[in-house]
Amino acid sequence: MSEVLDIGASRGIGLEFVRQHRAAGDRVIATARDAAALAHLRTVGAEALRVDVADPASISGLALKARFVFITGGMAEIGTVASAIPGSSA
Repeated sequence: MSEVLDIGASRGIGLEFVRQHRAAGDRVIATARDAAALAHLRTVGAEALRVDVADPASISGLALKARFVFITGGMAEIGTVASAIPGSSA
């Protein structure tokens, strides 16, 4: 069993990563911005954290939450980032 941190998991490829990793029995910590997306992530078996990559305070909060999660549950072995900042050219 692996531990996965999936940033931007509310839909698309990020959500598919969550589904596939959960189907494989992995522990998944997934992030999204809104309550509905967080609730959906929980229904597929992920631990859901509210994070907005466009908000520096939110990102700092993820670092604190992830540190707590990893200290109590081990280090993440796999990380995925499937988020984008609207209006960015990257």
